Amino acid sequence: MRLRDLFPVLGLVLFLFVLSPVSAFAHPHVFVDCNLVFVFDANGFAGLQERWVLDEMFAAMIMDEHDANGDGRIQPSEEQSIKTGAFDNLKNFDYFTLVEIDGEFFKPKTARNFSAMMQAGKLVYSFFLPCPEAADAKAKTLRVAVRDSGYYADILLDDKTPAQTGGEPFEVQLDMKKVPAWAYYGGQIVPEAAICTFRKAP
Repeated sequence: MRLRDLFPVLGLVLFLFVLSPVSAFAHPHVFVDCNLVFVFDANGFAGLQERWVLDEMFAAMIMDEHDANGDGRIQPSEEQSIKTGAFDNLKNFDYFTLVEIDGEFFKPKTARNFSAMMQAGKLVYSFFLPCPEAADAKAKTLRVAVRDSGYYADILLDDKTPAQTGGEPFEVQLDMKKVPAWAYYGGQIVPEAAICTFRKAP
């Protein structure tokens, strides 16, 4: 059973703005299903396309603050308001995305192509994190986990699909594996990482 099934959605805590250290009594207030796509270009790995589906309570709170005309949909000006007021601050937390490239951690510096929409009562974020890494004949390994180490948000990876541009000479393999070294919340939560190995085709 997933943790989100054990805790009712009580959250009126806007997790995107949490700045305090993790509390021994912290528990998730926001629940996120995350989809990752590993994007490749002509040079190699270009970055991560992320899609977050945030729970109904958080969606209602965001819409109450940013849905200026109250129509329940996100207009372009309201999308910009959400980006500025409820997303851009995630840069301070590396967009909750832990990226390791061949054993070295990479800190995402910016997010591009942000969009927000309502879908079946939930709020959906979509954005791209540039993490360029050139491909060569030797395989390179990416490990990616999406998690809030403060544990105000319970983030679970959903469908993970590697992607590459058609015809580019890369071999790509994707696996899923828990990484005990990345455990948080006093070691109680061990995140699952998407592990992508890629190289130029022989």
